[in-house]
Amino acid sequence: MKILKSRFREFRFEYLGLNEGIVQNYFLARSKRCHKKDAVAFDSSTVSSYSRYLKETRQGFNKAGDGLDTVKLLTLFDLATHQPIAFAREPGNLADVSDIENALKQFSFLNISKAQIVTNKGYYSQNDIG
Repeated sequence: MKILKSRFREFRFEYLGLNEGIVQNYFLARSKRCHKKDAVAFDSSTVSSYSRYLKETRQGFNKAGDGLDTVKLLTLFDLATHQPIAFAREPGNLADVSDIENALKQFSFLNISKAQIVTNKGYYSQNDIG
């Protein structure tokens, strides 16, 4: 029991999720459990933040119109189970077309070959679909 306690003290929760290799392997394991015959949903949300410590917070298009820096949260969902498969944080000043390009790269990494991306009207511009 004493050994377990000392190892636990060495683990620092502030580093949880910072090893990108471990994070991506987790997402890969999640995608293997999803139903490949079904579509995968892609969601992009912009979140306002007062934080000065999140490196992804940037001035950009702010859907809330509150003038704060924003962070984009991109999430892939298995439509059969409604469970998240993968997520990413991106700077709030990136264009929507970058979100789709990054989602396609994530699909490729996760071996999801028949991905269907359904977007809302905010993505329908010549640059986004071209």
